Amino acid sequence: MRSPKINEREFVYQLPDKKSFDNFQTLFGNYLNKFSRDIKIARSSFAHYEVLVDEICKQLDKRKDYNLYFHHDKKNSDSVRTKETALMCYWIIKYKPLFQSNDDTSALFKKWNCTINELFAVYVIKTWIYEIYSKKGRIERFFTEDNDKEMIYNFMHREISKESMIMYVNSIYNALTKIND
Repeated sequence: MRSPKINEREFVYQLPDKKSFDNFQTLFGNYLNKFSRDIKIARSSFAHYEVLVDEICKQLDKRKDYNLYFHHDKKNSDSVRTKETALMCYWIIKYKPLFQSNDDTSALFKKWNCTINELFAVYVIKTWIYEIYSKKGRIERFFTEDNDKEMIYNFMHREISKESMIMYVNSIYNALTKIND
């Protein structure tokens, strides 16, 4: 991530350092462990490609630079973190870094009509929203099984751009902000 004091002519994108990649791998791993526990899928039944998770980290870092340069977004604002969550989900769906054995994939597909990547993307969105709001009762009314299935269907069967994913997650955030105000 570049310094905010650099001008456009001086800007050259630089990859994040090894510590940033390691931190993202840890964050991703923590999400996977919680996902496994909460969704009741044995952690041993799926794995991930580290190179694809590193690529997701790189794409998110590029977007941070973009936001810093063009929008001067504060690093930890809800708006920036919502965008980062949306883009993380976009790249999870696009790169499909998670994989399972054939039998586990078939069982998951029969139950949810998706791959583990789409299910994980929905989980990441819900987890981020739960982190923002402490009044889970109101949130849980929003995240019904039907709404989850609709999100999973959209992620599996529709073309979603980065910008539409940002709008999708942002609209959930905004709807819940109105409910909780």
